[in-house]
Amino acid sequence: MKLLGRALSALWAGVCCLPIAGQVEYAQANHSTPLAEKEWTFLIYMSADNDLYQFAWRNLAQAAEIGSNQNLNVVVHLDIKTPGKPKVTKRLYLEKNKVLQVEPDACMDSGAEETLTSAALWALKKYPSRHFALVFWNHGFGDLNPVLKRIANPAHLFHYNTRTGLIELDRSIPFMEYNQLVTEQSHKEECQRGICFDETNYNYLDDNKLIRSFKRIREERNGENIDFVIFDACLMAMTGTAALCRIFSNWMVASQEVVLGPGYNYNLTLRPFAEGQTDCAEISKQIVAGYYATYGKLTEDYTQSAINLAYFDLINQNIDLVAQLLIEGLQHQKKQSVKALIRSCRNRHLCTYFDEPSYIDLFDFYSNLLKRLNSVQLEDAIATEDYMIRLANTLVNGLELAKDLVAANICGKNLARARGISIYFPEYRINNVHHNSYQYTYFAQSNHWPDFLRAYLN
Repeated sequence: MKLLGRALSALWAGVCCLPIAGQVEYAQANHSTPLAEKEWTFLIYMSADNDLYQFAWRNLAQAAEIGSNQNLNVVVHLDIKTPGKPKVTKRLYLEKNKVLQVEPDACMDSGAEETLTSAALWALKKYPSRHFALVFWNHGFGDLNPVLKRIANPAHLFHYNTRTGLIELDRSIPFMEYNQLVTEQSHKEECQRGICFDETNYNYLDDNKLIRSFKRIREERNGENIDFVIFDACLMAMTGTAALCRIFSNWMVASQEVVLGPGYNYNLTLRPFAEGQTDCAEISKQIVAGYYATYGKLTEDYTQSAINLAYFDLINQNIDLVAQLLIEGLQHQKKQSVKALIRSCRNRHLCTYFDEPSYIDLFDFYSNLLKRLNSVQLEDAIATEDYMIRLANTLVNGLELAKDLVAANICGKNLARARGISIYFPEYRINNVHHNSYQYTYFAQSNHWPDFLRAYLN
C-alpha cells in the first residue's frame, strides 16, 4: 500500500489550489418550531463514517459561505467518525458563515433506510419549502454492489503529474477489483454495499431501501416528486441509478467517472438555489458548470451530467428495443458478424469506459453501432437489409432522445466522448463475485438488457 500512500500525497499537492473555505462559526441553536415556507430546502445527507470524514467539514464550510436565506434552507444530516473519537450524528442548519447544530448529538446508521427517512422528514417538517433537493454525500459504486466491508478511497486511484500539473486517473486496475484488494488486506468478512456506507454498522442503502424511503418522502410532500437527487459520489450517472430515481425525482445530477475526494464546491452548487431560481433545467446547468469550474483545470478525468428524468422511461424503452434487436441479430447472424460488430463497438479502444471498465457510455456505444452496421450479415440479403434498417432507426431514435435526457454534460479530455449516462456492459463475463448483484437492480428487471448480455457473453 506504500504506492497508494505516495499517490495520495501527490494528489494533495495537486488539489491544494482548490479554494479553501474560510473560517465559520459553529454554535448551538433551537429550532423548536418550523420556519416559514421558503422556495427551497437543500438537504445534504452526509455519510462520513468512513475515510471521507476529512472532507466533511471542508464541504460544510463551503456551504456555509452561501448559507440559508429568504429563498433557501441549507440543512445537513451528518454521520461522522473521526480517528480516536466515537461516531456521532449531528443535524445542522447552515446560515451565512455559521454552522448551527439544531438537534442533540445522536448515533445513527447512515446505511439504514430509517435514518434517511428520518433525516428527510426532519428537513421537510422543520424547514418547509415548495421545492426539495437531496444530496447523497458518500462513496458511490454505480449499478454494482461489490462484496466489501471497508470502502477504498478513490483518491488513491489518482496521481499528480508534475510535468502537466494535472491530476490523472490510473485505469490499470478495475475499480471493483481495487476495492476488493483493499478489503482483502483489511477484513475477511463479506458485506454487500450500495451507497451511503456506514463503516461502524457495515450497512448501506440499496435499491429497496431507497425505494421505501423515497416513497415516504413523496408522501410527506403530498405526492410531489423530489425536485433534485444529486450524487456527490463516484460512478452514479448510470441507467440503473436513473431508473430508480425517475420514479420519485424529476432531476438527477451525478458523475459517470470516479470523483475526487473534495467532491462538489458547495459555494458554487448552492448559488442558484440561494437566488431563488425555480427553473430546474437552468439550475442543473449551473450545477454542472460549477463542477467544471472546480475541476476543469485540475484533471482531464472528470464528468458531470444533469439528467431530466422525465425522459428516462423513453430511453429505457429504447434500450429494451436495442437489446431485443441485438439478441435477434445474434440468433440469426452469419459468420459471427453481429457478435463481431458488438465486440468492436464495445472495445475499450473505441468505446468510452470508466475506472470501472464494465461501465461504458451508452450513447457512445450507440454511435459506434450506427457507424458500423454495414458489417452485419444475416441469413439472406433481404433479412440483412430489414434488420439493419430496424436497428439503425432504433439507434437514431435513442440518440435523439439523448438530447432531451441529458440536459447538461461536461467531460475532461480523456473522456471526450462521454455523453452523460453509462450502462453496465462487461467485456468478458457477468458471473463473477463483483457483478452478481446487477441482475437484482430495478433497471435490470425492467428490460431485456441483461438477456442481451447473457446472449452475447455466454
